[in-house]
Amino acid sequence: SLNLLRPLPLFDFMLASSILRSALSVGGRRAAATAGKHIFGAAAALDLTLSGPSATVSLPSPPLRQIRFYSTEEGGAAPEGGERTRPDPVPGVAFISGASQPGKVAGYLLNKFRENDVHKMRSRGDPGNNQTVKTSAALRRFAQEPKEGFESPAPDFYFQTKWVEESSLETSMFPQNTPLNPNTQIARIEVHDTRMVGNIAGFIACRLREGKAAELTAMGQRLVSNSLKAIALAQRFLEDQNMACGWQAQFVTREPLFPGEREYTMIQLLVFGVAKEGGEAGSQGTPASE
Repeated sequence: SLNLLRPLPLFDFMLASSILRSALSVGGRRAAATAGKHIFGAAAALDLTLSGPSATVSLPSPPLRQIRFYSTEEGGAAPEGGERTRPDPVPGVAFISGASQPGKVAGYLLNKFRENDVHKMRSRGDPGNNQTVKTSAALRRFAQEPKEGFESPAPDFYFQTKWVEESSLETSMFPQNTPLNPNTQIARIEVHDTRMVGNIAGFIACRLREGKAAELTAMGQRLVSNSLKAIALAQRFLEDQNMACGWQAQFVTREPLFPGEREYTMIQLLVFGVAKEGGEAGSQGTPASE
């Protein structure tokens, strides 16, 4: 936008509207908001004005957005320029935020499972969804490699995620007492910025209808969150077939692309079909690759 605005003494309102409409049609509301922020920010930085059909309006710097934190952490002052909100407590539900520590939450959930008080995880927003997936991976690691003196409550776990309320994801954990079918084929996909949540969800649903499993690989908070949203959306697609999406997460490392770079740590999610409401996952899984 700087290159577009620099040669113009006035920035035409119709041109700005055209850019925003294009961003909205291609990338949705988030892309339009980003485009608008860059347009207004560039105009303000260059001391330009926005010329409309009937008036010329000065462009002040856009105000900073108030940030709401979805957290159940006790205490702590609200960050500068924002406010801390806490959802109402729900019995049997652990609320996950971007500030939650996956290792501690995983230990808490395992202890509750040992006490026959199984808790669910509920998250909202990319930071919370990202920490939910990390917690699930840590929980499986603790179950497979328990500490000395602590017996694992189950050999392994798998999870199901669904949409609740307006924009929250609720993840339930289930013990996996039977191994997954080693003959199941896996269809693999890497989650990138260009892949929309609906497209990933359609990919998962199609593979599960074919009796296969889907493997998602993602790196970064936003892409991991999109993967979890896609799993929840795919579960809606499969409701008519009386199926649900069971999934497991693990940390994987990728070799550096160039000499001198460090290894990349990524999240890998294996999605397979299970019966609704925590049916056994024995019909799918640790599958052979496609």
